[in-house]
Amino acid sequence: VFDLEDGFRDTIWMKKCIEHIKNNPASAKILEERYVEPEWKIDEMLKLPEHSLGWTYAKIMSTLGYDPHFYTDRKSIEEETDYVTMRVRSTHDMLHIVSGFDMINGEIATIGLNVGQYGYPGFMLLDLMGLFFACFPTLEGGGDTKSTEAHIRDEVRTGGMLFDILVAGITMARKAKPLFAVKFGEILDQPLEKVRKDLNIEPLTSGSFSWYT
Repeated sequence: VFDLEDGFRDTIWMKKCIEHIKNNPASAKILEERYVEPEWKIDEMLKLPEHSLGWTYAKIMSTLGYDPHFYTDRKSIEEETDYVTMRVRSTHDMLHIVSGFDMINGEIATIGLNVGQYGYPGFMLLDLMGLFFACFPTLEGGGDTKSTEAHIRDEVRTGGMLFDILVAGITMARKAKPLFAVKFGEILDQPLEKVRKDLNIEPLTSGSFSWYT
């Protein structure tokens, strides 16, 4: 995924993404000042008030055994394109928390938040690839297909489910306030529900695509 993102670094698609970001004053300000989120320290965040943004993040990440700094770093954030990429990477799991989309089934919807708001190109391609592979039956050796008619229907249904959850992510993105502009490090102690209300987000709180489940 990181190699894919890096491949878009100097492309017209990344330039268009940055143009979208600059169209919003709050996002443009973040970009100009190169605001960097603090390193997420799980032990310290677990001491925050229960059900706050930071506590919920730490609770989920520690339960799953996930590394908050799972991503690779760019050498510098001096260039706008490098800063945007690093901001997307460092805030990705926070978007899982505020949206309610889980870290596996809901991944395509979570990255859809970046796609829906400012067309982040690496994630646009990932969403398209996810839908493409979901809509085709699995092929096994020798060119023979294992798929029966029923299996093909199941595959298409899976593609339909992925389409629905991707649409849910993009719809959430269009309704929400600019997420690129949120300084998550400054609101970790706020109740998660307040953060969502402030961002105009109605989270997914049930079903197989939600971390609540």
